[in-house]
Amino acid sequence: MPSGLFAANTLPETPPESTQASTQTSRPAPLPNAGIPLAGLPISVKDLFDVAGQITAAGSTVLA
Repeated sequence: MPSGLFAANTLPETPPESTQASTQTSRPAPLPNAGIPLAGLPISVKDLFDVAGQITAAGSTVLA
């Protein structure tokens, strides 16, 4: 079991407007083997990637 710095496994920010928008536009999960196996599943995006409207800190507290 990891401990210390690498044991956090947290989601530090979930913008309420994005979760609200995804709830309003979500569709029922597709039937199994419908050709889009991950459609409708929530995802997380590491802050190494630019996301419109979000601060990209690249994992650094200096850049935040």
